[in-house]
Amino acid sequence: MTFQIRWHCRQGTRTADNRDHAGIGLRGNAVLAIVLDGSTSGSASGDFAREIARSMVDLFVTGTEEVT
Repeated sequence: MTFQIRWHCRQGTRTADNRDHAGIGLRGNAVLAIVLDGSTSGSASGDFAREIARSMVDLFVTGTEEVT
């Protein structure tokens, strides 16, 4: 099975950095896609969103349980 994945993100105007993050994991014939929008009020929210995305994708692709 072939997947073509595209991600486009446009930075908002309220912060100097982009706090949005996405994660995509492929396992067999299953796909996990997660999108997280970091908060404008927390300076570390982008880092937090990135870690959530990374953890979720890692758990998905290394897992052995059936995806339902």
